[in-house]
Amino acid sequence: MQLRIDPAVVRRYPDLHIAVLIAEGLDNRGQAEVLRAAMQSEAERLRARFDQLAALLDTPPLAAWQRTYRAMGLQPKKVAPASVSLARRAYKSGPPPALSPAVDAYLLASLRHLVPIGGHDLDTIVGDIVLRGSCGGEPFVGIGGDPDVPESTLADELVYADVRSVLTRHWNHRDCERAKISASTTRLVLMAESAHVVPPIGAQGLNMSLADLAALLDLTGRHRDDPGQPAVTETFHRRRHLEVQGRVTGIDFLNRASMAETPLLRDLRARALGALYSARPVRQMLMRAGLGVR
Repeated sequence: MQLRIDPAVVRRYPDLHIAVLIAEGLDNRGQAEVLRAAMQSEAERLRARFDQLAALLDTPPLAAWQRTYRAMGLQPKKVAPASVSLARRAYKSGPPPALSPAVDAYLLASLRHLVPIGGHDLDTIVGDIVLRGSCGGEPFVGIGGDPDVPESTLADELVYADVRSVLTRHWNHRDCERAKISASTTRLVLMAESAHVVPPIGAQGLNMSLADLAALLDLTGRHRDDPGQPAVTETFHRRRHLEVQGRVTGIDFLNRASMAETPLLRDLRARALGALYSARPVRQMLMRAGLGVR
């Protein structure tokens, strides 16, 4: 399976970035209380950080998706991007109820980094997944919907689709019933999206969300009996802490360096960057680290 983007979509949204994660060999049965607790903590963190919902929705990742939806002729208050719906719900009434370890894991990553993340059961996908404009009138049954009363897509509505049928409505607004991730899912594909320009520094949030998600899926899959036990959470902390701390420290240093005003500091910055760029192995290592490539 490959993810393909219609050239017309690329031309219309040149700043679009989509990261794809495929996981196999999953045991997605039961629930992981550690993920529920972490999601509740994220909701509380958002309420503590933003005194009003409007301030949260005005953050760059969420604001960019709302602009994108308005440009498509939609009203985000009625038809919202997935990340906006999740953030709004978490802020107002807490996170959604537990669904399954895999779904809870990607919802946690989405809430933590405020980027839309959606997924499908890979064994239900026929052919490639394509992000394209709908021809209109294509049948769609959302999660929990009545298969005898399908919805119909609009002409030029952006959708994900495989060879068999449409997988989403309005880009990432809603997922379909046919390819939903369930307790029986053992293989899945996840897509994390950014609708705004993501500079190398800002892209680290997207990279870290996928790395968090991969670690959560691995640990909860290998410790099905009690994924919330201290040994598991401590392993997650050890696995992710050094990388996250390193990226945060590096981002802070680069931000401070980019804002330096004195001539001496500007000259030192220019020379240091020039030296790094001229050393090809170092340049390649830094580029791979920034892209999140191992």
